[in-house]
Amino acid sequence: MDRAPRQQIVYRPVNMQRVMMSSSRPASEQNITESLAQFETVTLDELDAVALLDRFDTKYLISATDALTVLTQLHQDYRVLEIDGRLLHQYRTRYFDTPAFDLYRRHHADEPVRHKIRSRQYLDTGLAFFEVKTRTEQGRIVKARLRTDSPVTVLTAGARALLAANVPADQRDVEPKVCNDFERITLAGRHTPERLTLDLGLRFAYDGRAMILPGVVIAEVKRSRPDDASPFVQLMSQRGTLPTGVSKYCLGVAMLVPGIQHQAFDDTLRAIAALATCQTAT
Repeated sequence: MDRAPRQQIVYRPVNMQRVMMSSSRPASEQNITESLAQFETVTLDELDAVALLDRFDTKYLISATDALTVLTQLHQDYRVLEIDGRLLHQYRTRYFDTPAFDLYRRHHADEPVRHKIRSRQYLDTGLAFFEVKTRTEQGRIVKARLRTDSPVTVLTAGARALLAANVPADQRDVEPKVCNDFERITLAGRHTPERLTLDLGLRFAYDGRAMILPGVVIAEVKRSRPDDASPFVQLMSQRGTLPTGVSKYCLGVAMLVPGIQHQAFDDTLRAIAALATCQTAT
């Protein structure tokens, strides 16, 4: 079957500070925070009581407009995380990979066991962690992490020890690669042991290039078992929206690393193009 041509993405050098500080966003994204006023709140301590570091993930790619519509139907099923009066929280992530992008290539080949290695900073709280996310043969997501004083840019002894405990030896020689910034809404199930996150304002950067995905939202349901009841999953099913194996790291590499293989993610890239106009920041 013939496939539609992939949308052409133009790479240009960018002003990185301008990209990261940009406040331009679609009206639908601006209205999302207003829709959260009807939710009861949950504290970070309450949320941490259900860490779900060993879990099953179900992801969806939706528009900000759809996210706004869906949120109006979920306030009786979830509470929203509030930190210092804020309901929308800023994240900054630097991913690590081998010089040849072997971790990305394992994802592209859909290897049953694969890893993501990242340094994540929670800008609202100042917390930072070095993390390894492992997908097991059974499809579980297991996360191991190390609290750090600041974002990791060079592997420390502690970071290397975490890698040694969780990553095969031939995949540990890693270096900083793609970084991304986004804002996250975190919802906790009122009647179900789950978390639901909505990531928006997605921005990616690598080697002087950047990409902004306005109006695109990545939703992720995190549950201890894949068959646990989830009001969000049920709502997505009713709306005819299917899960997708979207990965922010793989998206960033596919969009910003010239010449790298990306065919396995072309359907996702086309879906993003259908949701919003992907624009290169300049």
